[in-house]
Amino acid sequence: FDDATIKLLVTVAAAMGVALQNARLFDETQEALARQTATSDVLRVISESPTDVQPVFDIIAERAAALTTARYCLVTRFDGEWLHLASLHGVDAEGTVALRAAWPQRIEDSTSIAARAIRQRAPVNVADLLAEPDADYAPPMKRVCQLAGFRSGLSVPMLHGEHIVGAI
Repeated sequence: FDDATIKLLVTVAAAMGVALQNARLFDETQEALARQTATSDVLRVISESPTDVQPVFDIIAERAAALTTARYCLVTRFDGEWLHLASLHGVDAEGTVALRAAWPQRIEDSTSIAARAIRQRAPVNVADLLAEPDADYAPPMKRVCQLAGFRSGLSVPMLHGEHIVGAI
């Protein structure tokens, strides 16, 4: 290649580097804005519903699904012994019935990923819930996942200080 072609390619490569950096910064800004908007939405619902926590759980489920681009989201509430289904988002009627029937669950008996996240005090990410060994994910929970349309799952414990209050 001649010097002019090399110089042109170097110029194009430098411009592409700047464009990629700008795209990365734009994506980071958009992600930060989405997180701030979700937080603002939750705080707005809290202020509008000071005596009713259900709308708060519902907006948490909705915004968590949107932020993670998940089709479904469950929010659970933990009372120290039992895990309760507080809200669900994106689940059809058959899945909703199956999920509501599966809760509440005693934390020490539950094989749900929410219970595992709470017991481990850490996120639990499962690529294929239906392929989990039965010792890790009991057949009844697999059936609930099938009815609800879940295949993969991510659960993160919700903390208030050091106290676990549930999972998303």
